[in-house]
Amino acid sequence: MVRVQIDLTAPSAAWRAPCAPALTRAFAIAALLAALTGCATAQLDLIEPVKPAAREVTLSIVVLPGASLSDAQQSGLRTRLAARLAEGGVVVAAQPTQTSSVAEGRIADYEPGSRITRFFLPYLAGQGVFESSWLVKDLGGGTIGQCRIHGSVGWGGPRGGYDDLLDEAGRLLAACLSNQLDR
Repeated sequence: MVRVQIDLTAPSAAWRAPCAPALTRAFAIAALLAALTGCATAQLDLIEPVKPAAREVTLSIVVLPGASLSDAQQSGLRTRLAARLAEGGVVVAAQPTQTSSVAEGRIADYEPGSRITRFFLPYLAGQGVFESSWLVKDLGGGTIGQCRIHGSVGWGGPRGGYDDLLDEAGRLLAACLSNQLDR
């Protein structure tokens, strides 16, 4: 007589799927990529197209009572926007010139949120928000265009966050000023 004993508590090789290590690896890679990136979105609402296109502007930033920006944040915002405008082909002049326009931004909401909170509780807490409206004026003070740029960041790993949102806002502002809205 032959006696066979089967242990039903131990996993057998036949029970395990042959591709389990590959699926585990793929899931780990996907989770790592999600953790290292961020989710920042910005949107442009064109109110009045800029005519003629503004190729040189001076930036004027007005902080509305609902938004609170420190001097360092305001300086950082100006620097970041100027860099994105330059990338988009719009020259930012320190002082008005004969050929420049004035891009007056009214910052209604500037809330960087908490990157750590966004990382652990994505889309639930720590959200960053940016809301602005832009009047583009000629040197005489007449309005030649206007738009609204707003956005948020709800998930932010080490590489994603509020700076990405401000970069996207700068690119959208450059597109608005130069009438290149097909981007």
